[in-house]
Amino acid sequence: MATMTMADGTDLHYEVTGAGEPLVLIHGGFTESLTWEQSLPGLAERFRAVTYDRRGHGLSGAGTGERSVRADVADLAELVERLDLGPVHVASFSYGAVVAMAIAVERPDLVRRVAAHEPALLGALAGRDEHAEVLASVMEAYAAVRALLEDGEHERGAELFVDRAIGPGTWASLPPEVRARFVQHAPAFLADLRDPDTVLKMGVEPFVSLGRPLLLTFGGETPSMYVAICAVLAEALPDARLHAFDGAGHVPHVSHPEDYVAVTSGFLTG
Repeated sequence: MATMTMADGTDLHYEVTGAGEPLVLIHGGFTESLTWEQSLPGLAERFRAVTYDRRGHGLSGAGTGERSVRADVADLAELVERLDLGPVHVASFSYGAVVAMAIAVERPDLVRRVAAHEPALLGALAGRDEHAEVLASVMEAYAAVRALLEDGEHERGAELFVDRAIGPGTWASLPPEVRARFVQHAPAFLADLRDPDTVLKMGVEPFVSLGRPLLLTFGGETPSMYVAICAVLAEALPDARLHAFDGAGHVPHVSHPEDYVAVTSGFLTG
């Protein structure tokens, strides 16, 4: 991977693969750019694909400022501009999908289309009676994850998050090296939870002016909170379309890479 030193001195690691229209891939919380390795070959056949480790993740530095969605947007904008890529397509999942949608609002000059899988935008469910029970359960789980991470119980916190966000029993099924990467990223996820503009509070309102084509996807076997979030967003955003990955969950780019590449590529080039 290559290294770019950002304006504040933080090193950001990235890699460019393939040729064609530029596509930036944004990973979610507790992960890094390696999460794209199953889907990257297929995407690189169609695009000039850029993967990068968000600050505090993978090989990138953590920086000295507070973690925030806005900081991630600023990093992404600087990366795109300095590599002279814009405007770019963006594919993303979970927390990274919130960053993808946010840069489309804040810097529409840098964005063509956005593919967002299961944005972790829990605030979108606030105040909606039909989703009150789901939201209360998820917020309780996130509070428990945060408490464990604040106490330095990184492995237990990672396990609880994975089994709630992806599905019960997922942690036990992961290879040791994958578990180790989750534990490595626990401090970064805790920093995300401390974000004053956290995705736990951010609702639909910041994205109503999103004026780029948006593909919202969710897994057919994913936790119900993600289905609800996508439904609320699709109702509120006129340029959004919905797609369900049959048999998939929170990470279809890992579990169903061929399907993910076909659907995402079709939307971005359509």
